[in-house]
Amino acid sequence: MEGTIQSLGLSTGDTVLAQNVPMLDMKFTEASAEGLVIKKIVQTPNGTVTTDISSQDTAHFKNLGVKVTNAEFEGVYVSDKGKIGFKHIKLLAHYVTSTSADLSKFALHFTNGGQLEMQSKNEEELLQIETKLKQFLNISKEK
Repeated sequence: MEGTIQSLGLSTGDTVLAQNVPMLDMKFTEASAEGLVIKKIVQTPNGTVTTDISSQDTAHFKNLGVKVTNAEFEGVYVSDKGKIGFKHIKLLAHYVTSTSADLSKFALHFTNGGQLEMQSKNEEELLQIETKLKQFLNISKEK
């Protein structure tokens, strides 16, 4: 995933299980993602159902906002276009907004079953992620 970060900070929000949960709020003026996979796990009266949305092409977003309770990535870099990039990013997102999203060639699949792949982080752990990202952003601006 690559994009231009507009803002980054801690906020709170509601999840299915709890209210007023600490979240990392990331806003991008624009962003793109190769190999995008969105998973939504829902408990139904008949059991768990997992929805998988994947894109074969690069997905493009304008004014992308995500509120997450966990963010994992293998590395952060500055692309040749000067955008921040995340290698193999996984987000436990509870809010996702965008004024424009291009998800061409996407595939939608439903499967019975499924389990969470990530757990929410606490406020201190989210603060550590935020601090690392802000330090990286400051270093990349100085270059």
